[in-house]
Formats: sequence, C-alpha cells, structure tokens
Amino acid sequence: MITTHQKTVLLWFLLTLIFPTACGLNNNLTDTATNTPQIQPTPELTLPPTRYLGQAQGFLLPNDATITRVWVPAGSFIMGSNDQRRDQKPAHEVYLDSYWLDQTEVTNQNFVDFLNEYPLLADWVQVNTAFSKIKSEADIFFTDAEDASYPVEAVAWYAAHKYCEWAGGRLPTEAEWEKGARGTTEWLWPWGNTFETTKLNCSTIDCADDGFDQLAPVGSFPEGASPYNAFDMAGNVVEWTADIYDSKYYESSPTKNPMNPLLPNSDDFGVLRGGSWLEDRNTSYVTYRQVADPRYLISGIGFRCVALPTN
Repeated sequence: MITTHQKTVLLWFLLTLIFPTACGLNNNLTDTATNTPQIQPTPELTLPPTRYLGQAQGFLLPNDATITRVWVPAGSFIMGSNDQRRDQKPAHEVYLDSYWLDQTEVTNQNFVDFLNEYPLLADWVQVNTAFSKIKSEADIFFTDAEDASYPVEAVAWYAAHKYCEWAGGRLPTEAEWEKGARGTTEWLWPWGNTFETTKLNCSTIDCADDGFDQLAPVGSFPEGASPYNAFDMAGNVVEWTADIYDSKYYESSPTKNPMNPLLPNSDDFGVLRGGSWLEDRNTSYVTYRQVADPRYLISGIGFRCVALPTN
C-alpha cells in the first residue's frame, strides 16, 4: 500500500520534471545547452598571387579614353644597390605614401590625343620622322592603327611632364619608379635576380630571342611584370622620371617620399630609368640611373605617369 505521504512526494517529483520553473527549480543542463555559442568556421582568405599585388583600375583621360593604373601601397622598400655603380649607393630604406602607377608606358594613341589638345607641345616630340610613329596633316595629329598600342618615343622631358599633368598625375619620382619596378624585394629585375631574355625587349646583343627587332607593343611581356603588375619596367623604352640627376643624392636624400624635382626651363639634367630596346642588359636592371638632357628627342625614350589617391 502507498501511503498518503509517499503519494505526495511522488507527485512533487513528477511536477519538478515537467514544470521546473513553476516549482522554483532550474534545469541547468537545458539552459547551458541552449546558451552555448555556436563556433563559426573561419572564412577562407582569398589572396592575390604574390607576384601580382597591384590592384588594377581604369582611369578616364580628359578625352574620355581609359588607361589602366596599378596600385602601389604605402610602405618601405630598399632603394639603390651596394653592388652596382657608385650613383646607386648606398642601398637605403625609403618610405613612400601610396600611389597609382601607369600599368604600361604611354602609347602613341594616348599621346596623339594629348597633342590634339595642346599642339604647341609638338616641338617636344618627334613628328613625321623615321624615329616616330606620330604624324600630322593640316594641324591634326594621328598615328596609324598598327602603331597605336606602341609606346611613344623620342619625347622630351617637358612634353612628358605636361602630358602627365593632362592625364591627372605627374611623372614618377625616382623612388616611385623604382618601387613600382621591384616592390619590396631587392631584385635586380622586376621578375627576380636572374636576367631572362624572354621577359623584356632589349637590344639584339642580349635579347635576340625576344621576338622584336625594335619596339614592342606595350604589355607584350606579361611574364616580366613587376610585383605590382606593371609592364615593361625593364626594356622597350627608357623612361623619364621627375627628378634631377645627382650622382650623390642617395647619400643624403630624405627617407620619406624623396623628391628632387627637375623644373621646366632649368639647366639641370634629368634621370631615365629602365633601359630600352636599343640597350643591353646593363641598363635594364631596376636600380640603374641614366643621366639625360631633358631636351633630348632621341629614339628609345618614353615615359609613364603616377597619380596620387584622391581620398
């Protein structure tokens, strides 16, 4: 026989199982299971290939044509070399703010568009000559379709300087050019420390198998791209920079955003970088500095521009 007291205890036990809160009890196991945070899986990071760190973006020119620039992020890199000519010494750390760098050298078509807006600057580039693919008739400048994507050459510093202003930027400083070519590595060439004849357009002395006797269309050597995916930083045309040539500049140059600007109409000499189709490997490595009269209208000389972020 179940006594009245036993019935009461049994009833209370059953009620605590069914209605724990109403009976002043907590079911801690149930609460703990409900409140345990769910572990979220770590998202997979998709990184760009380490060789191509430069984000490419299209930019509109004043005539609504589009050019491509690559992003060079802010940070430090090693400029110069302790193993090459005296004017490249010492190797030193330089910090640069971020900037956009033209992915290719300025083309004949882009420069023709500029000349048709500023025809007086035609005195600073070869026109209607054997060394130039830029032509003019009745005060209109043009280039043949098959030459449009080749780099403009035989262009003086002043015309390059004015073009870059027109394009919303300026010529790169030596430091900006060199970082765009080697990144944060200390490579001799944009792709590494080994000279490879199929990754640039240089003279037939060293590049007989590069596929071109003279100039090549811009971007013809994608395997020779820099760490920021800028093309032809070695070979094709040697490129103007914004700076004055000073053989001892590295000995005392600023460590942040160094700039030693060449001014229009000055008697100073400028700096060319990168080597050209006319030159051998000894001028195409990234730290090589070439002195030049800014008035030169010589075959093999071209340029590219940089643009600063707008925000």
